[in-house]
Amino acid sequence: MWPARPTAAAGIIRPLAPRQGTPVTLSPTELSRQCDEHARRDAERSREVFDIGPFRALLNRSDPMIWLNYAVPIGPFGTDEETAAALAQLREAFVARQRTLRFEFNALPWPGLPELLAREGLEVVYRHPVMVCTAETWRAFDTPEVAVRILGEDSPEADLRAYLTIIRLGFDDDKPVSPEDVIALRDRLRSASNVSALAALGGEPAGVGSISPIDGTAELAGVATHPAMRRRGVAAALSSFLIGHHFAHGGDLIWLSAADTAAQAVYQKVGFSEIDVRLNY
Repeated sequence: MWPARPTAAAGIIRPLAPRQGTPVTLSPTELSRQCDEHARRDAERSREVFDIGPFRALLNRSDPMIWLNYAVPIGPFGTDEETAAALAQLREAFVARQRTLRFEFNALPWPGLPELLAREGLEVVYRHPVMVCTAETWRAFDTPEVAVRILGEDSPEADLRAYLTIIRLGFDDDKPVSPEDVIALRDRLRSASNVSALAALGGEPAGVGSISPIDGTAELAGVATHPAMRRRGVAAALSSFLIGHHFAHGGDLIWLSAADTAAQAVYQKVGFSEIDVRLNY
């Protein structure tokens, strides 16, 4: 059980106050390009990576699940014929590795690509809003009943199990958490490439989320609330905490792709605004 109120003795950190940083004055296209580049660089840290023409493949080395394997544009693009030939080679490379070709990218930085992919028979499956938050737009959201702590490689096993359980429940995965899953999470926390947090409501584990900082930019991802504890401010408080942590440690920009309008409303509450759409093929 966690204390209902955050306390220093319990090792629980309250959200930090907003800092006054250098204003971010990039255009929506420039901001979206920065987010798109961050998404690619973050994926490269844990994927098999290879380039064919103006495309980069990002493949999970052990899991063929479609959502874990995809390609992104990197440019430069040649003629339509050259791009179509590169796409054909890319498709062959995916098939050879028992993967299904698909794409993820932000729309604004790649204005002609959707039309080209459509001509080659690829269809958009999801259009998720791309939202950004800066130190100037961030609105701290502090709910007294919600306590948040950052997880580390030395965190208790109960915390790691709670984190994995909640993220699975939040994304409709009823697979039980195994000892191997806990070990894998502890290994990821040891790498320090992500900052993962666990929120408690009234002392009970209630929400999870993480950020992945690279050169001042981070994605807020994997935000999930236990189904029994939704609509009580957990997601907003957890998100605000992670945003504050990012800015307090020198970050300038944090972004996300919202799953639906309900999620958008939560993120708008803590200072995010929509700038683009992320296309999933």
